[in-house]
Amino acid sequence: NNTPAQAKTLAVNGTNTGHFGYYYNNLRDSFDWHKVTLPVSGALQLQYTQNSGNSCSYFQLFDTVISSPVALNGEIFNCGGTSTQTTDGLNAGTYYIRIRPGGTGNFGTYTLKDTLIRPAIAADTEPNNSPVQALTLAVNGINTGQFGYYYNNLRDSLEWHKITLPVSGGLQLQYTQNSGNGCSYFQLFDTVVSTP
Repeated sequence: NNTPAQAKTLAVNGTNTGHFGYYYNNLRDSFDWHKVTLPVSGALQLQYTQNSGNSCSYFQLFDTVISSPVALNGEIFNCGGTSTQTTDGLNAGTYYIRIRPGGTGNFGTYTLKDTLIRPAIAADTEPNNSPVQALTLAVNGINTGQFGYYYNNLRDSLEWHKITLPVSGGLQLQYTQNSGNGCSYFQLFDTVVSTP
């Protein structure tokens, strides 16, 4: 499991074990890859425990764009014991975990465990990133959704909803942010979507 293509499958809310840095025939096992496929969006918590060995190790999260870590997460350095990393705001998809020795000649055994933490509100139907893809909001109705979730170097940065008023009058909109790590905006347009 030395490359992403050879990654060992890690079940959602599952556990894998492994060895890193072991040596044979002038070759050292310098990378271990694991992959987990999230069926829904949410937060992914990784718990890495180094069980034995002579040194430190690193673990790091990627999606299918292996050249850049997810959301620029740094490597977690572990010198024995247990380390935990939680990455929130992930869309459904396949994610990869890379484990590598902390230095030349380092080796050890480890346990890798993952936990999917689901948000309070389920994902809305995607794509709805433009006015033509807007989700219908019934008159006197409620829509729920998620914004800003991340996968494959892309962040879901816009959400559009549309309502058709059957008669003239006033429109009151109520927006509640149920969870997340920051602020958001909402704004009303008519069919001239370039001007609020």
